[in-house]
Amino acid sequence: MLGQHADYRYIRGLLENDDIIVTEIYQIFQPKVINYVTRNSGKKGDGEDVFQKALIVILEKARRDNFHLRSRFESFLMGISQRIWLNDLRGGKCRQERKSVDDLNDMFFDKKAIKEQVEQEQREEREQGLKRIRQYVSTYPDRKQLILYLRLYRELNFKEIASLMDYSSENSARQAYFRIISDLRDNFRDDNDNNSDDTGGNSNDNDNSK
Repeated sequence: MLGQHADYRYIRGLLENDDIIVTEIYQIFQPKVINYVTRNSGKKGDGEDVFQKALIVILEKARRDNFHLRSRFESFLMGISQRIWLNDLRGGKCRQERKSVDDLNDMFFDKKAIKEQVEQEQREEREQGLKRIRQYVSTYPDRKQLILYLRLYRELNFKEIASLMDYSSENSARQAYFRIISDLRDNFRDDNDNNSDDTGGNSNDNDNSK
């Protein structure tokens, strides 16, 4: 492809779910991301999560019509991974700072009613999100539903999932899970885009009716 770096083959492999390329990506680049995270206040599990998030970000970018890879894939991946991990670290620090402020405010103000209202709104948002997820997941084949259940509800690691579901390796189970999560994100994005279009269309209809 004109204007693309030679490492675009990794991008193409992700887009096409090429098992050989995806396995190569995990074998070569995942240890580098884990190493970066563990050297910067994280654990191996944090590194694995950051790697997964980075691949999802790369897929989202690669699906844009104007996407061009002009650097090595490793540099592209590591740059995204570093931003994700730094944001995660900052997020943890901000949550701690907010908690300290809330504790101080609670000494002077009765915030029980506000807290209950916020918690109710959060519960409703979670219920709406879970309902949408269940709708999407219910359309998946049983095997896809099972890997989500084992990972998210039973909290099994990928080695255990591979053993239970007869995957050839831990990486194969991880890749299958990654593709399902990526598909779920695509469904959510498309659904949100459609809702935005519907809202915009209704707004235009109302304007025209005036």
